[in-house]
Order: sequence, then structure tokens, then C-alpha cells
Amino acid sequence: MVYYIFVVDDSGAIENSKNIIIKNKEYLVCDMYNHKDFNSANDILHTIDNNGFMLNSKAFKLFEKLHLPYHTIKPAIVKRKINFLKLPIGKMQYNYNYIELVEDRNLLAYNWIDFVKSEIVILKGKKEYQKLTSHQERFEFIEKNNNLRYNESFSFVTKKIVFNKNFDNTLDLFRIPYYSSGTYVSEKFKALLLEHEITDIKFAESEKEIRNLWKPYYPQIIFEK
Repeated sequence: MVYYIFVVDDSGAIENSKNIIIKNKEYLVCDMYNHKDFNSANDILHTIDNNGFMLNSKAFKLFEKLHLPYHTIKPAIVKRKINFLKLPIGKMQYNYNYIELVEDRNLLAYNWIDFVKSEIVILKGKKEYQKLTSHQERFEFIEKNNNLRYNESFSFVTKKIVFNKNFDNTLDLFRIPYYSSGTYVSEKFKALLLEHEITDIKFAESEKEIRNLWKPYYPQIIFEK
């Protein structure tokens, strides 16, 4: 079983957004960065948060073919300033859709983690204290931080995640926010987006890429056979 880390390039990036009501329907209205390096109207735009996907109609139709975790869909209006000789001369407007993963409806993902075989270390200050033994235990240690000085507080380092046999391998995309910054996607996801030439996206294809480029925010991922 292979999953890849999915990266959306910031060559087309959202700077800010707000919800507004237009004709009794809620829209997400977004402004892109007004800089040539971040102002491309890509198929998938880089968003402020790491929990959603801003998709034009081409990309949205592809996402509809995939098995995603629980999510919501909201229409979006993306505004992009047009410059000439570094001076603003107008603004373009595009229709997108925003798919947002709903974290509190996807807590099942933490039941997939074998905490005994995984390497999630609790630090007290800068020293290793013990291994994390459950998702619930993480919040117990966070609660203890309320009564500790900063240099004695608990923090967490995720070195390796081992998924048990309960993992839902029918998913084409998943996240485990407390333990990794990554969005993990299936071979089907990767092949579909590459086949349709979705712009400015990347896939990490090896452990070396993950460990060297993005450590410690992207731990090693292992699936039990």
C-alpha cells in the first residue's frame, strides 16, 4: 500500500478570505496575494489553513471521483489583482469550490494508529520523558501544561506512525493533524491529477524526501500488512 504526501505550490495562493451571503447562499470570498510569485490562477490554490482545498471546476470534477473523508463543500469567489508595470489596473474574479475536511467528524483516523509500534515521544522541556501510548493521553499531558513553567512543559515529537489493520485503505486522501502536517493521498489520486495535468502540485514519493526535506513535520508512515 502506497500513499504520497500531497503538496500544493504557493505560486497561486490565497492571502485572506471571509464568508458572505449572496442571495441567501453562503460563499467564501478570497483575495489572492498581489505578487507575481503567488498570483497564478492555478487549478488548486494554496490556502491559509491546511485543512481544505480551493478547486477550480476542472480540479473539483476530479475530486468528485475520489473517496474522501467527511467534508463540506462551499462555493468560493476568488479575486485576483491584475498589474501592469507593477501598478494595479484591474481585478479578475473566478469561481472555485472550497472542500474542507471536518476534523471532528474524522476522529476515527486516530483509531488507526498503533501507538505501541509508533514512535511518538513526549518531551519535558528538551528531554525525552516517555512514549505516547494513546491519543487521549496527548490531551492529558496538554492539560498538565497549565500548571507548569514554559521550560518544563510537555511537547511532542512524531518520528514514526504505524497504522493498524483498521486503516481504511479505500480512502484516496486522509490527514492526522496532531501527528503530521501532511495530506496523504493514494496512487489513484496521484494518477488522476497527473493524467489531467493539474497545475503546480507535487507528490513526495520516497521516505528520503520526507525525512530530509520536511522532518520533523512529516514522520515516517508504515502500514501493517
